[in-house]
Amino acid sequence: MGTKGLSDWGNNLIYGLSGETGYKQTQRFKQAQDLQNKTEKKYGSQNVSTLGHSQSGLISQLVGKNSKEVITLNPMTSLQRGTMTATTDPNIFNIRSSADVVSAFNIGKTQNKNNIVIPVKSWNLYKEHKSDVLDNLDPNMVIGVPPL
Repeated sequence: MGTKGLSDWGNNLIYGLSGETGYKQTQRFKQAQDLQNKTEKKYGSQNVSTLGHSQSGLISQLVGKNSKEVITLNPMTSLQRGTMTATTDPNIFNIRSSADVVSAFNIGKTQNKNNIVIPVKSWNLYKEHKSDVLDNLDPNMVIGVPPL
């Protein structure tokens, strides 16, 4: 889940000021990394799909590097990370609304099977950040690593 509560707003501030280095010191990141490690150990990283929205989109990209796939929606970006978020990694899939401000540093990135841009439907910035924007995708679209 994305930002929820005061401590998560503090995490956002830490990320904005110090980037990944500072963010990796937060309790939220450490808990996510611990859960990811336990999950991959139990099921095998090749059997794990790591998903995240907003702040958890960033976390998913950071902790899911060994996962079968990482799928994010409107992942949190910053000036320091912006160009790295749009990916050419075949196992990372970033979905964002073209009007989302949280993932705004992805603006201008090319759309391809790994970087999917949902055209703006509303100029309501709150609405464009919510997971409901997925309703604007083709319902037959398949996102992620194809099954074997």
